[in-house]
Amino acid sequence: MTPLALINDEAVRCSWCSTAASAEGGPVNAHPLVNTMTTAIAPADLLRFFEATGHAPRWLDFPSS
Repeated sequence: MTPLALINDEAVRCSWCSTAASAEGGPVNAHPLVNTMTTAIAPADLLRFFEATGHAPRWLDFPSS
């Protein structure tokens, strides 16, 4: 699922889970609700999007092997 789909979850029943590294790295590439396109979003802007939609992201930290 694209993180941008959370805009359609007005009841806030869904949550976004991703790796902690994606919150600290470069731009996040996501489909803007159309699977034939991709847009790049800075992690800080994606966090603002989550806040604006009322969704608290869950960051997962996977150990390196």
